[in-house]
Amino acid sequence: MKDVLTPNARNDPEQIAFYERMKGDFLRYEIEIAASNLRDSLQNEANLCYLNAKELAENNLPAYHPVRVGIMLNYSVFCFNSKSKAENALKIAKQAYEVSDEKIKVKKIRFV
Repeated sequence: MKDVLTPNARNDPEQIAFYERMKGDFLRYEIEIAASNLRDSLQNEANLCYLNAKELAENNLPAYHPVRVGIMLNYSVFCFNSKSKAENALKIAKQAYEVSDEKIKVKKIRFV
């Protein structure tokens, strides 16, 4: 993924953020089956992927954009499962919902 997809994203922040989230997701799944001595390094790597995706999304995509919301929700699942920080996970998910909901109401966007 990092050798093919991310370099071919053509400097498109949406694509790069999506691929960074994907890398974080794959690492999150790998953590579940990895040997205990590998889990910490995989968690750190996944966390960096999610944080990179989060930063790109927050700086380049509207709050209600599906990729941005997906990044935030997947990162909250990662925090809940992999980092055992349930309170932080809830905060991340709640913030993503509230910010996107607020922007949708302000712009009066209708989803059919």
